[in-house]
Amino acid sequence: MANLSFNLLKSKKDKRGECPVMMILTFDGVRIRRQLKIKTKPNHWSTVKSKVKPPLKGEPENNHEVYNATLDKYRKKVQDIFNDALLNDIRLTKEYVDNQLNEKFLSLVRNRSFFEVFAEFTEMYKSSKAERTYKKHYTALNFYKEFESFKKYELRFDSINLEFYDKLQKYAFIGRVENGKKACSDNYFAALVASLKTFLSWAQERGLNRFDVYKKFKASERDIDIIYLTFEELMILNNYEFEDERSSRVRDIYCFGCFTGLRYSDLKTLSIGHIKDNAIVKTIVKTKEKMKIYLNDFALDILKKYEGSPYYPLPKVPEPKFNKMIKDCCKEVGIKELQTITKYSGGKAIEITLPKYELITSHTARKTFTTLSIEDNVNLKALKSMTGHKKDANFNKYINITDSFQVSELNRTWNKKAREQKQKMNG
Repeated sequence: MANLSFNLLKSKKDKRGECPVMMILTFDGVRIRRQLKIKTKPNHWSTVKSKVKPPLKGEPENNHEVYNATLDKYRKKVQDIFNDALLNDIRLTKEYVDNQLNEKFLSLVRNRSFFEVFAEFTEMYKSSKAERTYKKHYTALNFYKEFESFKKYELRFDSINLEFYDKLQKYAFIGRVENGKKACSDNYFAALVASLKTFLSWAQERGLNRFDVYKKFKASERDIDIIYLTFEELMILNNYEFEDERSSRVRDIYCFGCFTGLRYSDLKTLSIGHIKDNAIVKTIVKTKEKMKIYLNDFALDILKKYEGSPYYPLPKVPEPKFNKMIKDCCKEVGIKELQTITKYSGGKAIEITLPKYELITSHTARKTFTTLSIEDNVNLKALKSMTGHKKDANFNKYINITDSFQVSELNRTWNKKAREQKQKMNG
């Protein structure tokens, strides 16, 4: 049961003898205190009625009508908030009531559920964004359904608060194991939170969500180990004679990605019309930007294998099958060196050692192109234009992992100067 009262803060009396009015709202063990922009003298305050009394004859005007109207507005707002919560089965929290008091009260739209709106948001991405983005939001939607079911925490726009975030974080790294599933990695959890924040912002813009505490949610990604083929490994794979034609086709698609830096989403949508004068001119699926990528001789040799196809310059293989088959290809050619990678879950480092072929996926082709280009001293500005990297932070990850690049740059600059200086001194 809610209890609203107004009291004078006599301890904060000013030089004119006026005291501010304090609003005190209590409910379910919660107390909200708020100092109002109303000041009056103690003898002008009615403790019984919690109102400002009119001045006596001969006293100056004390704005009692304006102040009392303001107090009545607060009374009505509190009543509306609690009545609406009762009618719409809204769980009252300090955060929720504070948010409602800070704004002009609007009855919450309750005819559409959180998951109904999230599903609509996800479908919108299916038609207007890259398939990878749609899958990311669809996966997040299923994760939040899983969380609600296991934790018995009803997801509503008004229940997405800091208490929810704490429970979500604990579930992702601990509770999920109790639910018979794998604990989330730090990066996967960061992606889930990013998806949720994007959705809540989208819903807020459309008047479906009026709560912005989600803006305080923070989940940082960690740098991950970049898996790529060395040039020797790439040549072994590229030149290997597979007995199975399907393996040869998967290998060619993968190696074409290693020689061009194209994402798999662009490889599978590549058509004959995109290839002009030994270059690919194509609108990139992820960024929606048109790019021109000149083809090196390795890439051109692969295209020559499939000349004569009326529509597609490369074979077509669905991505799930592709990832399984390229691992098998790499295993067959002997890319089996043990590789240790570090993953993080709940801030804890977890080292995993696997044969390298187990770590190869469609996306490692793009990483191979970028890393080998850096190691071969390709101009970084030119390389960024080839790969279409927009964020320096993402691009710089490749520079950080290539020790040979750092050594070659030292040899090209400072060590070269040191040798020249020694020659001058000795000469």
